[in-house]
Parts: sequence; C-alpha cells; structure tokens
Amino acid sequence: MRKNVLVILILATLILGVTSCQPILKAVTGIRNPKFEMTQVERMEYYQPLIAENYETKITAFANWEDLQKGFNIANASGYPNLFIKNLETQKIYRLDCYEDLEENIEEINQQDYSYVEEKQEETEYFYKIDSLSSNSTEVVYHNLPIQPTKEKTWDVIILSGTFLGKKLRKRTLPIKNLENISSLKIIDLSINIISEKS
Repeated sequence: MRKNVLVILILATLILGVTSCQPILKAVTGIRNPKFEMTQVERMEYYQPLIAENYETKITAFANWEDLQKGFNIANASGYPNLFIKNLETQKIYRLDCYEDLEENIEEINQQDYSYVEEKQEETEYFYKIDSLSSNSTEVVYHNLPIQPTKEKTWDVIILSGTFLGKKLRKRTLPIKNLENISSLKIIDLSINIISEKS
C-alpha cells in the first residue's frame, strides 16, 4: 500500500516538475508507463551514449521508494533533467539548460566564455543538494575509470535524470560530452535498482 502511495506521489511530482526541457503537456502525453524499478542492464542501455573512455563515469540509483521520493522532491525544484558542471580550478558551479542550445553553450565554455552561464548562489546550493543526495541516498550501479587519465582535468559533471524521460530528452543532454577536460560524469538516475534474476 505504501509503495502505491509513493508511486502516485512520484507521478504527480513528475507531471508537475517536467519543465526544464519540454512543455508539461508534451511530457504528460509523451511519458507512458514510466518505469521506476529497473536492472542495471536496462539502465545502461539508456545511458550508454553518455559514457566515454576519457573520463570517469558513475551511475547511481536509489535503493528504496522513500529515497526515490526524496530525489523527485529535489528534482522538482527546477525540472528534468538537471545538468550541472563544476570547475575544479575555480570551484564555480554552472547549471546548463538542455532546453537552450546546449551545444552552443558548451562551445562557448570551451572557449572560456561564461557570459551565458552565470554562476548563481541558488544553483550552487542546488548542486550540493543533488551531490549530497547522491552520496547519502543512492548506490553506485556502474563505475568506470578513464583508460588514459590526463593531468589537465577541469570539469565535474552531474546529471539528475530518469530513463522515463525518453530518448529525445537524453539526446538533448548528449552535447555535454563535447565539454573539454571532463574529469568525471555522475548520473543520478531517478529509479530504484533491482537485481536481475538469472534464468
């Protein structure tokens, strides 16, 4: 019974919170039968295009429904997906909006032009909430290290997303791979990890 109530709350949060990358109406009509429990294999199939050999990648998921609800409560503050980059040299944090021209924004950042992506205190606080959520309420379901680590790494990237958003929204986040000198990419998936049953 408690699980059903949490699923209803999550769906309500999802419908009201999907504003970052597509209109609410499209989100409501485009998301059918969202799946909140999945195996590592299913999750990896969705996030594979974001994984690269030149930076560390971690994918985390939630262990239970209560923690997943916390994830949706935090995500609901600014829509889905949430995409943040942290400059490891300056410690400045920027939120990128995949509804805007993310590819162009990445090109500007690569040229050290930050005029379009101002650092804002509220977004810095939001970044640390998401990072804390990842550390305290999720479990690592995938982790790889770069094949050839280099010394000059500038950026940590955090994406708070869900496979239920579909491939169109995932495609909007893919230009993040063009960011130069990524040290790590952490994906916090809004789902519960389940162990696949061996046949």
